[in-house]
Amino acid sequence: MQNNGRVRGSKEASAPVIVNHDNVYIHTNVEQVHDEEFPDTELYEYDETIMTKDEYIVWAKDNIDILEAGLGELGIVTEDNNNNVELAIGELGATVEEYQLQNELALAELGTLISEMGV
Repeated sequence: MQNNGRVRGSKEASAPVIVNHDNVYIHTNVEQVHDEEFPDTELYEYDETIMTKDEYIVWAKDNIDILEAGLGELGIVTEDNNNNVELAIGELGATVEEYQLQNELALAELGTLISEMGV
């Protein structure tokens, strides 16, 4: 693996991944730059890492494993969050039912008081 640091190139040369017959070029942190010496040229600056195809396969597999592990953890977190939301909705539903019952009782009492007053 060879890290070339920040390099400049065309839009096409700054693609995230470029594969040729021997190597894979990985470009990150791509930004368009303006060069006063070449004002009409569309230039990009980016971090460039060059790997052999075999190195790239190992690197990609390692990154896939990391992503899969992260997605697995995210799934657990999402499941926990869903459970918490369901519990909160259940509690909210119980609270709403309690308020409705209290309101019905209050209305019934109010109706009784109005009847007793003869209004």
